[in-house]
Amino acid sequence: MLLLNVSNKVDFKTIQGTLIYVVGDSLGKLSDNSWITETTQYADFKCEAEKIFACYGADKLEAKQLIIASIGDGLNHQKNENTGGSVIDKVARGHKNAVSIVFDENITEENALSFLLGASLKLYSFDTYRTTLTDDEKTIEQDIIIYSTSKTLEEKYENILNLVQGIFTARNLVSEPANILNPETYAARCLELEKFGLKVSILGEEEMASLGMYCLLGVGQGSITESKLVVLEWQGDKKSNSYPTAFVGKGVCFDGRLPPF
Repeated sequence: MLLLNVSNKVDFKTIQGTLIYVVGDSLGKLSDNSWITETTQYADFKCEAEKIFACYGADKLEAKQLIIASIGDGLNHQKNENTGGSVIDKVARGHKNAVSIVFDENITEENALSFLLGASLKLYSFDTYRTTLTDDEKTIEQDIIIYSTSKTLEEKYENILNLVQGIFTARNLVSEPANILNPETYAARCLELEKFGLKVSILGEEEMASLGMYCLLGVGQGSITESKLVVLEWQGDKKSNSYPTAFVGKGVCFDGRLPPF
């Protein structure tokens, strides 16, 4: 489940479910609520990078859960991502209540984007083969609404979502067991990338032999599944005069070496 919907209008008192308020080095608008100010002071909460305060039943708020996350002063991408991921851990898993992230008006767009990247990545789960999940193991079931005064956050966040989706795809491939993901099924999944504009070419053992790829074929002889070579091409800006960039990698779906006896 990924974050959706950006709005620049927010009324703290009417937000339901879980309210995540992201601040810098002060509580911002929420400081008008004396109960929150007193409670955070009692809990020794300070508006510093990676500091998080969570409570239930906040006075004068309809939200069942209030989470205040501080990213402190300045810009630190790694700390912002860490804070975003930690905040998602604080949200009650498996619940069906609404979840809203409100950025204080003093939070810069760049800070908000790095926070959202960490939060989005934390939403990953690989439950394909699990038959039973406890509430703590379930992912958030609702879309997360983002409130920000930035007029361009939604457009730029789309780029973040594309990055996150690519990372999730890679994680899914790594998480698949060897009896499911073999060269044949791996190549088939790579073909699905054609819908994003990639040119996908798949070579079988005969094509690889004609090209003299005997080392690669030698490794694959230990498997009952035919070896495959997948070539992914992205032309990018066809008007550019720069040289193309090539990445060469090896994907071993199963290691068939026998252990010593």
